[in-house]
Amino acid sequence: MINSTTVSAVTPPGNAGAVDVVVSTTGGSATAAAGFTYVAGAGI
Repeated sequence: MINSTTVSAVTPPGNAGAVDVVVSTTGGSATAAAGFTYVAGAGI
């Protein structure tokens, strides 16, 4: 947690497309539906 409006996170590898982002605290959790989008990397 950076401050009351900013969270820093590291994402695990994933398939291209949108995924939900869930932030959990001792007070509960909140979900941002399609809050992060993986993009396909360049092919080799």
